Amino acid sequence: MVDDEAQRLGAADLLQFLELIEEHLDQDITLVAAGGTALTPLNAKPSTIDIDFTGPYDSIHAFDQAASKEPHGYEIDTWPDGTVFSLTLPDDYLARSRAVDAGLERTDLRMLHPVDLIVTKVARCDERDREDIRTTRERFDVTAEEVEQRVQEVSYVGSQENYQANLETAKRRCFSPG
Repeated sequence: MVDDEAQRLGAADLLQFLELIEEHLDQDITLVAAGGTALTPLNAKPSTIDIDFTGPYDSIHAFDQAASKEPHGYEIDTWPDGTVFSLTLPDDYLARSRAVDAGLERTDLRMLHPVDLIVTKVARCDERDREDIRTTRERFDVTAEEVEQRVQEVSYVGSQENYQANLETAKRRCFSPG
């Protein structure tokens, strides 16, 4: 876990970074923010320790190429076509995503639908993930039932038993009163 606040990105830092990346783009792109990257520009979380994006394959490829041309020092994780870590969201992830008014010229910045954001966080479900799950649940009024329903539509590479155990932990710790 990163404790140094200088390593964290606030909303302004993230948008400034994306503006620098746009200088190296040869095409318009669509990026769908995941994790803390999705919550930070919405001021639902003050900062993020890394940058996480999914999106259409061509957009992710163009972003990765542009980012490689700009020295930045940030930890960036990108995945194509609705994949986030070891989980792949249904094909409708992009249509369900929400636009982020970022004022960027070549980048359509979006965030995962709040339910999809929680579903991706359940995969690891460490304390930081649970904090993001609680924040997302409260900010966007997400129910455990919505999450359970969406979980049935995702593909998860790994132990289904572990994922289900994480889901039960998230429901108990993040959705239960008290």
